[in-house]
Order: sequence, then structure tokens, then C-alpha cells
Amino acid sequence: MRLLSAYCALLFLGCGLEAQSVVTTEVFFARSAMETAAFSGPGTAPATVKMPWVERYELRTETRDFEVERQEYVFRLTPSTRRKVRAQEALYRHQSAAPDFDGAEAACDLVADRYQDWMTMFALTEELNVLDTLALVYEDRATVLDRLAAGLDFDWSKLIRLRKDRTELKIRRKTLTDRLALLQTAYGLAGRKLDFGDVVRPGRLLARVSGSSIAPVDAELAYELTTVARELELERAERRQFLDFAQIKYQGPHGDLPRERLSVGVGLQLPNDGNQLLKVRELELEAEALRTEGLRDRAAATTSFADRKTEWLTAHERYGFVAGAFNEERADLARVAAQLQKKEMFDPLPLLDIRSRELRNALRLLALKNELYEDYLSLEERRGALCAATAGELLR
Repeated sequence: MRLLSAYCALLFLGCGLEAQSVVTTEVFFARSAMETAAFSGPGTAPATVKMPWVERYELRTETRDFEVERQEYVFRLTPSTRRKVRAQEALYRHQSAAPDFDGAEAACDLVADRYQDWMTMFALTEELNVLDTLALVYEDRATVLDRLAAGLDFDWSKLIRLRKDRTELKIRRKTLTDRLALLQTAYGLAGRKLDFGDVVRPGRLLARVSGSSIAPVDAELAYELTTVARELELERAERRQFLDFAQIKYQGPHGDLPRERLSVGVGLQLPNDGNQLLKVRELELEAEALRTEGLRDRAAATTSFADRKTEWLTAHERYGFVAGAFNEERADLARVAAQLQKKEMFDPLPLLDIRSRELRNALRLLALKNELYEDYLSLEERRGALCAATAGELLR
């Protein structure tokens, strides 16, 4: 009973280790969640911000005929206004919570690199699988040609051409294997099994791309426009401040009644400062320029995205056409192979040629499919969706 329990425990442990050694799309992108989050994130604004209602305190003193006992004192306050305080607090909170655009860009680059590298590993793995199968076909073909080489009418060019093809395949396979190993090592996945079963197929990408559009708002432009708006509100609030100062004045003893020694005064102003008018107008022009630039950039980005989207849809249609043509060819050649196998002492070389042709078509189709994936990710990056999809959801 104990032996049975130990065996079951080892069995479950082995299954768990095997499951942990498999890297899917979800697992691969989950490894980068914390790494990406470290590069971006908005600033933290204080919970409460209180701007002063008194902007300046002044204490002035003056002697009369250099007699200290007859010193004069003036205590002056420069007050703020409710509108000005609100504008200052809003601008302070806005600037304190400024997004880290540089960090966000660095995080976006990390996400884009991870998408690119995962799809590169996907393409390398699929091509290696086809090349391994093609290598077996070449091996069978070599066996048949070696047996036929004893004949007097043997075409030696076939054997020479096969030798060249096997060498090229061997070199190609070595190149792809090294690239895949380097990428796996870079991400700490050496020796791990890569499972691409959850990668979205080209057929499902069509619906996603067809309904896609560019992001409606540029976050950086929106932040700049809000900054200008906050500054403009502050400038306008300053121009609406009519109370310049309030003061208490005390004059030292000089024989008069006490009420003549203490006085209260205020200063009023009518805003007519040309510098303030220029500052307000400058901010208004800056906001207008930002909006114009934003509209122009958005129009250019929308046109460019529409062009790339049309190109992708055309490429997807071409991919479907090529896949359909290859399927028709494979069906026809399958019927030819079936007829050949019905004959006695049939020549196996045509069957191997059919299989080789099928695998080479698969390589050509893989190249087209990889271009679709690459252009699809480029579209998602253009419309601003790639950077936000840190969990790899664009490929699942």
C-alpha cells in the first residue's frame, strides 16, 4: 500500500514538473507583467493640497527725522482669491500626477519586443518541424536512389542534386536551431518545451483587423492640452483679482490722540497689465496650436493606418488563395499517389516527390503566415493596442 502511495505521489510530481516545463503564450507573457509595470505608471498626487489664501506678508518700518521713539510700522498682506486658489490647486494636482511618458514608452518597447520574440520562436519552431519531416523524405529518397544507382541508365544528377538539397537543409536547420536556442536562453527558457497551441490562427485575425480602428485620444497630447488649460485658468484668475493688499499702519508717539496713531488701509487694482494680456494670449495660441497639431497628426495616422489595414487585408486574402491552391494540389496529387500505389512494383520516387512538394508548399505558406502575424502586430502597435496588451491577449 505504501509502495502504491509513493508511486502515485511520484507520478503526480512528474506530471506537475512536466506541466511546469511547458511554456504557453499565457505563461510566457505572464513572466513580464512585473517587469513591464516597473517602467510605467502615473505620478502620485498628494491626497490634499491647500494653497495659501495670503500670498505675501510684509513688514515695513520707517523713522521720522531719525528718532527711534517715533518709529513707523506698516504690516501689509497680499491676499489671494477663491478662484485663484482653486486654479493653483488644480494645476498642482495635475502636475503632480503627470504620467511617466518616458517610462511608458520603455515599457511599450519591452512589450513589443516580447511579442516579436514569441512570434519568432513560433515561426522557428514551425519551420523546424517541417524541415525535420522534409529531412526524413530526403533520407528515404537517398535510400531509393542508392538502390537504383546500380542500374546502367541511372541519372547521377538526381543523386547529386539530392546531396546538395540535404546539405542546404542541414545548414538551414542549424541556423534556425541556434536562433531558437538564443531566444530561449535570453528569456530563461532553455530546455523548456514551447507550446503554441493557444496562438490565434490567421482565420480569426481577419475579424479582429476588419473591426479595428486607431485610438481616439493621444494621451500625451491630452495631458499637454490640460496643462495649458490649467495655466490659462490661473492667468485669468490673476487678472480678476481686484484687491491688491490690506495693511495696518502704526505711527509712534507724537502727542496726538491714539486713534491718529493706528490706521487701516487697502489697495485696489483694475487689471490692465499688458504682460498679463500677452501671457493669456500666448497660452490661448499654444492650446490652439496643440489642437491643430493633434488634428493633423491624427489625420495622418488615420490615413496611414487605413492604408496598412488595406494592405493586411489584401495579404490575408492572398494567403487564403495560396492555401486553397495548395490544398487543391494536395488533393490532386493524393489521387495520383493512390493510383501509383495500385500498380505492382511501382516506383516510389514519384511518391517522395509528391511528399517533398507538399512540404515545400508548407514552407512557402509558413512564410506568408509569418508576414501576416508581423503586420498584424504592427497594426496593433499603430493603433495603440499593443502596449496595453501586456498579457499577450493579442495572440490568444
